[in-house]
Amino acid sequence: MWDTLNAEEQFWVADTLRGYIQQLRDHPPPGWSGAPGPFDETNKVMPCPPMWIFSEDGAGPFKSYEEMTKWFDTRRTWLMLQFYRHNLRFGGTNVDSSDPSSLPDIEMFDNTLSLTMSHGDLNMRNILLQRNPPPPPPSTESEFTGERKSNMKLWLIDWEFAGFYPASFEYAFMVGYSSQGLPKTWVDYIPFMLGERSMSDS
Repeated sequence: MWDTLNAEEQFWVADTLRGYIQQLRDHPPPGWSGAPGPFDETNKVMPCPPMWIFSEDGAGPFKSYEEMTKWFDTRRTWLMLQFYRHNLRFGGTNVDSSDPSSLPDIEMFDNTLSLTMSHGDLNMRNILLQRNPPPPPPSTESEFTGERKSNMKLWLIDWEFAGFYPASFEYAFMVGYSSQGLPKTWVDYIPFMLGERSMSDS
């Protein structure tokens, strides 16, 4: 889908996703307890699903941010091994995953970032784009009220991994897919989609 779009359309998709992500971060659901991880329809905190940033059995449920921080800090070496093994599957950095001493120094978990709602699986398979017929041109100049609305609509699907995590997790989730042969233009947009300064300022 991405490679069929022109540069203007690619920017529209990236900018729309940027807006969606910001809305998720700005509007926690009523009744949220403040604990990290996924939650059910009653706002009960649920175990974190199995994915590469957690163990194959998942993790939690965590009662607090501090509890999740301790979980990560006691598994730092294991998590770094998971990261390299994940990347290696898709042609990433070749590191001897059987030798922890070959890994770089691993910092303690940074829990200074606020917990925000994250989709958890923002990859190109979970983004649906619909093209509508373009709107007719204005019949008079007075009908033109600025930039014409896009003739595209965008949906996010597959919320299986959604939950409350540090904002950096969404970046880790998206970058985790960047080694899977994704278009460079898509990968270059990831920081912008996650709220960094506008592309025109870079």
